[in-house]
Amino acid sequence: MSKSKKRTAARKHASTAQKRPSTSSSAKKTPTARKPGSSTIKKGAPAKTQKWWWIAGIAGVVILLVVVLVSVLKPGKTSAPETIAVPTAAAQSSAANPNMPTNPPARNNMYSAAPAMTIDPAKTYIATIETAKGNIVAELYADKVPNTVNNFVFLAREGFYDNTTFHRVIEGFMAQAGDPTGTGMGGPGYRFNDEFDATLTHDGPGVLSMANSGVNTNGSQFFITFAATPWLDGKHAVFGKVIEGLDVLLSISVRDPQTATTPGDLIKTIRIEER
Repeated sequence: MSKSKKRTAARKHASTAQKRPSTSSSAKKTPTARKPGSSTIKKGAPAKTQKWWWIAGIAGVVILLVVVLVSVLKPGKTSAPETIAVPTAAAQSSAANPNMPTNPPARNNMYSAAPAMTIDPAKTYIATIETAKGNIVAELYADKVPNTVNNFVFLAREGFYDNTTFHRVIEGFMAQAGDPTGTGMGGPGYRFNDEFDATLTHDGPGVLSMANSGVNTNGSQFFITFAATPWLDGKHAVFGKVIEGLDVLLSISVRDPQTATTPGDLIKTIRIEER
């Protein structure tokens, strides 16, 4: 080979070598910028060290996830506690209480105190008792016995009377309701004083009055008369009168809670209208 051909071959070899990536460990490397807060493993660290760094990182993430799941799934209070505080006046409305137990017996003694005054005694209140046999509509005497009417309106609006029954019904006398247990022994968990007005008497059928177990022991139970019962005047607080559905009232099935084997006639709900 001539000298000129040898020189040409040498130049081609050098040019090709410059285009190949360097695999030499002694080649100069450009330093990589480290991001703020990042964890960087230095090059040249043993493979085992890098492996343990990864295991530690994964273990930390797993522990964090377990802590989060435990805190989220930790059992809390039930949405319907056995005893709840009476809502303030601002919280009361015509909508039923979302915390009201759906099973009536679970409502027994659920309140700690009688409700605050929320009705306007200057207004008229109409109660519609929806039963399985039809509706019974009554006017409530808010202007004459405001505390008693306020109690009834509060419980009705809360949904306390929903799906309860006429648990005690005596032919020719009265139909009693308002006990969530259906035994005649249940109530809201509080008592309030008797409230009488001389002009309100048990003078005929359709009188709404408070049931009690003695002086100043009113709660949630009430009754509606089938006939005049003057011997109850001054002992039971009259607070309303049936204005529609007297025939429905008189059709309610007779029932003695001490001997009955089936529930009394159903009260679906009691709606309150303010006029």
